[in-house]
Amino acid sequence: MKTTGYLKVKGDFSQRQNTVIMHPNDGFDLGFMKQHYPVKLFKNESTDPKKIAFPEKGQSGYVFLDNDCTHGSIYLNKKFWELIGQPRRIKLVYKGENLYLLPEQAAG
Repeated sequence: MKTTGYLKVKGDFSQRQNTVIMHPNDGFDLGFMKQHYPVKLFKNESTDPKKIAFPEKGQSGYVFLDNDCTHGSIYLNKKFWELIGQPRRIKLVYKGENLYLLPEQAAG
């Protein structure tokens, strides 16, 4: 299991639903080195599968690494960001093909 530090969330209507865009340096913390990865997204209080907020299989999505994204930030589709509770900062945890989005207030 690999994690990032807390990343500032930026909502953007131009982003596709279920897509996370991040700087390559932040992606490196998760072991990402290619431009994009298919993932299952889980908005979660923890990485305990019994506490997953989305359906058991998660939401299919993608992570894109983009140098134009500010280091220490991620871009999410604004509607998706609203769906997961509009957190200001998120920690990402990557295990297998699962990407857990842990809002700062829930991860403490």
